[in-house]
Amino acid sequence: MQEGYLVLETDPERPGLIVVGALTSVPQRIDEGCRFAAWFGDLDAALMHLHEALRRSLAQLEPRCYRVGLIDAIAAADAIDLEHRRIFIDPEFAESTQLNAKIDSLRQRHQRLDRWLNTVGLVAAALLAIWGLLPL
Repeated sequence: MQEGYLVLETDPERPGLIVVGALTSVPQRIDEGCRFAAWFGDLDAALMHLHEALRRSLAQLEPRCYRVGLIDAIAAADAIDLEHRRIFIDPEFAESTQLNAKIDSLRQRHQRLDRWLNTVGLVAAALLAIWGLLPL
């Protein structure tokens, strides 16, 4: 488990693509292409969760580039259910109600999925317990 920084960047030479970066040390400066940066306690898991959220938009594997809207990419990164702290967000999106609504929607979706999986697990455990009590 390695802590580090997840960074979302845009590049004027590649319009429409979001480049995902991972840094193990504090970004010394924020480039003009940087749109979002956050510290994660488990950087590898954060990258995996972000890829899971954006997998249908993967444009290039190395460097990780996704053909997705900036709001969707930032929301997917900020809604990851891991310990994290925003370091930087593009001032254009800092107070965006659309971004906040998207983040809330993704978090609610994650919570619904967690509840569903917990329910399935409890039902399975109950069935195993009942099966174990049946006489052979």
